[in-house]
Amino acid sequence: MPFWDGGTVANTPLGSAIDAGADDIVVVLMTPWEDEGDQPRYTPAGGVRGLLATAQAAFEWALLASFQTDLKLFRRTNQVVRLTLENARLGAENTALRSQLAGQPDSAAQAGAVDLAHRDVDLPVIVSPRRPIPLMDVIRYHPDTHERLYGMGYEDARGAWARAGRRVEGGP
Repeated sequence: MPFWDGGTVANTPLGSAIDAGADDIVVVLMTPWEDEGDQPRYTPAGGVRGLLATAQAAFEWALLASFQTDLKLFRRTNQVVRLTLENARLGAENTALRSQLAGQPDSAAQAGAVDLAHRDVDLPVIVSPRRPIPLMDVIRYHPDTHERLYGMGYEDARGAWARAGRRVEGGP
């Protein structure tokens, strides 16, 4: 079942998507993002000169920081889920071994069951532009600019899809 937020309720609604049952998540950013180490690679188009460019940079850095925090929480939650399940598995093995040593029937089946409020979810596919989008291209609508940005977004999405090991439209 698709879940869509578009940044209207939350900048990066990873938690909301997971709570809604999502198990295949695609995050689309309008600011460049670097996968290695979750470090943004954002430098405003034309540098940070002037009030408008400074405001744009501050806004986009805040959005990136929000996403970076959400992604760290996402990874930590997955780690806790995996460790909790592993702990339950090891506890079940321990219970089974104790039962065997005591000459009792094996009770491992019920001992390993864990009811978690969270689950392990695959990392999201992150689609982001390779280079910053000038603020004026976002604010002012012009058909040629729209087509150029659409083409850039399409190619960036194809690249993110391929890096995630997904089958790409028109690809091999």
